[in-house]
Amino acid sequence: MAPRTANFAAAAAAFLVATWRWSFLEFGTAVTKYTGKQNDGILSDIGVFAALPLGEKLLLAPNIRLEFADAKYMLTYFGVTALQASRAIFPRFDAHGGLQG
Repeated sequence: MAPRTANFAAAAAAFLVATWRWSFLEFGTAVTKYTGKQNDGILSDIGVFAALPLGEKLLLAPNIRLEFADAKYMLTYFGVTALQASRAIFPRFDAHGGLQG
């Protein structure tokens, strides 16, 4: 069995969304601020979406989105602290903010 490195605690979040439509395209952005003991980070995204009807009951909905996260958010999910590394087989890893894939 693989060693566990973290248990995640619940976190409250404030969420702000803005969308606007131009022709058949819909643009949007969202920002989420988490406020928890383990996760005190910010996650945001921006994207574009198109609803293309292909018939009476069929809809094609392609979208493109970029997601950004700050270092606090990334450390929560992708970082390995020195304490976690000492208890597992993984080396210490500092996750930095930026584009999230």
